[in-house]
Amino acid sequence: MLRKISALVVLGAISALFSTLLNVSSVSAHNTFSESTPGDGQVLSVAPTTWSIVFENSVPLNSASGVVTNGDGTRTTLSTPRHGATENVIIFDLPAGLSGEISTRWRLVGVDGHVISGRVKFSAQQDAQPQILFAAPTITPTFEPESEAQATSEEVRTALRFTNFTAMVILGGLLFVEIFIAAGALFTQRGKLMALLSAGFLAIIPITQFFTFSSDINFEQKGMLTAAGEAIGLTAGGMHLIRAISGLLITLIVLSVLRLRQLEKHHLVLIGATSVMYLISLAYVGHSRSQALPWLGIPTDVLHTASISVWLGGLIAIVFVLLPMIDPEEGLRTFSRFSYIAKRAVTLIVITGSIQSLRLHGNPISLLSNSHGLLLLLKISLVGIMLRLAYGNERIVQRFQVSSSGSLTQSRDRLRRASITELLIGLIVILVTAILVNVTPG
Repeated sequence: MLRKISALVVLGAISALFSTLLNVSSVSAHNTFSESTPGDGQVLSVAPTTWSIVFENSVPLNSASGVVTNGDGTRTTLSTPRHGATENVIIFDLPAGLSGEISTRWRLVGVDGHVISGRVKFSAQQDAQPQILFAAPTITPTFEPESEAQATSEEVRTALRFTNFTAMVILGGLLFVEIFIAAGALFTQRGKLMALLSAGFLAIIPITQFFTFSSDINFEQKGMLTAAGEAIGLTAGGMHLIRAISGLLITLIVLSVLRLRQLEKHHLVLIGATSVMYLISLAYVGHSRSQALPWLGIPTDVLHTASISVWLGGLIAIVFVLLPMIDPEEGLRTFSRFSYIAKRAVTLIVITGSIQSLRLHGNPISLLSNSHGLLLLLKISLVGIMLRLAYGNERIVQRFQVSSSGSLTQSRDRLRRASITELLIGLIVILVTAILVNVTPG
């Protein structure tokens, strides 16, 4: 009965997830555009000498860029803007000679590392007098037709984040099981394959995300190396690079461990240090840093992800690596050992998840008023189902500990089926988490 109810809830959750996705706008996420002077569609008698843009949050000047296209097709890259009366206002100096239908575009990187852009169109009957207070941009105008850079689709970004989160969970779970549950699990055929694939993704995906970020901020269509250098100068770009380096180090360490067929103490120290560096750099380019109390959000995010790796990743390792290799009685004992630690990991997940929810949604009503809140409620509901399944598994283990009567094979198989259901729901939770990164909290 529980499996049928869980299946119905999961189907409903998937439907709700994709319904919510249809209403999620990646452009409106994070730092939001408020207004522009001149405004979109405004008709002026004289072309302006400056362009002012107001955002909801503060704007790092070194991340902002803009271009203007004159009515005759002349396209000019604007010089670095300055702040207005407050740090959420930026002002670009416009070149002389603007007239006709004028199109301006802006792009900036938010505190959380997400790139947003927009366009403002207005018209002027005649050009303005030369500017006196500020020099005009020195970049030579071009007469190429205006074109939009092809940005990486949000579906691809979500797929990269989903794969990255999944790889972290699997590798973390394998290492946890190797250290605390069953030594040697990492060196089985399945264990080695899962470890190599996971470590490889942890190295490749951050590199891909770094160059995606470089492309996002490459508003002037500079060379790849130039764009990468500018990306490193921004906090988000630097953190992407740190995560890429950490991922490469983790991969090298895993290769060394598998080659030696032994997980030694210095390996544990190196893996621990690089994993913490990896998780911190990941938290630095998300809501953990951009929203309230970042000093609390970043370490909380690290603990939250590590705890999920223990619970969900450990379960993956047990179900797909250990259970096929051991007899039913030993399988039940393995679940018993895992349950003891997993319960503590779940407690930490609930605590850290509650802290993050309060940081992002101080007002509970906002959970019902925007896409981020609805997705977060969906995630919480799915985790609740997982906890219910985990509780059922624990009851089976407890009955085995009290009495060895009954079919061990049947009990083991029931545990395995329920665990697979739990893992499938867990994958949906990871997908929702990957989507939440790009949605603005209320």
